[in-house]
Amino acid sequence: MALTSTPGVQLSDRAAGRDLARKCNEFAASLISKYPKRFGAFAAVPMPSIDDAIEEAIYALDVLRLDGVVLFTNSDGVYLGDPALRPLYAELQRREAVVYVHPNASPDPVAHHLGLTDNLIDFPADTTRAVAEMHYLGTFAAAPDVSYIFSHAGGTIPYLAGRLAIVDEMKIIGDGAATGTAADALRKLYWDTALALGGNALQLFPRFKTIYKK
Repeated sequence: MALTSTPGVQLSDRAAGRDLARKCNEFAASLISKYPKRFGAFAAVPMPSIDDAIEEAIYALDVLRLDGVVLFTNSDGVYLGDPALRPLYAELQRREAVVYVHPNASPDPVAHHLGLTDNLIDFPADTTRAVAEMHYLGTFAAAPDVSYIFSHAGGTIPYLAGRLAIVDEMKIIGDGAATGTAADALRKLYWDTALALGGNALQLFPRFKTIYKK
């Protein structure tokens, strides 16, 4: 169980978001306590306040003993690879936590001019941007013992895996000595198959493994 779809607890009122996260997490913990064989839960984390996020993550993992946390690909335009979030990842790394990542609406107003729903194009693209930034800006390398699960078969990451490999060969983004290659990072990630509709999407995963074969 997880409060995974937008807007989650990302409210314009910071205090309201913080209070909602706590209520949701304590309710989830009460269900697990009552039905331990039926439920598990990832904790809602109030972003983009880094202090609130850290406080709730620590409480949810250490006190409520929830199974991990939910983060959105961006919160008010701050993406998960942003170095400002590094203190949160330090706490998650310390606990070798599970992080479930769900896409959020693009912060770019141009993305909304066509009138398309966010989940049609922007959700997969936002997941892809988050994965790329988390790799190239060093988040994965800084928190290597965190288990990351990305929604919807990783957005367009499986399709673009070959392009990431080319970028690594060209050495035009990031510091490969510090982060390793995208292949190194992607091998360690997990992907759910929600909305990975039909064989066309799932067939990309064997190709993904071939591109990044050991």
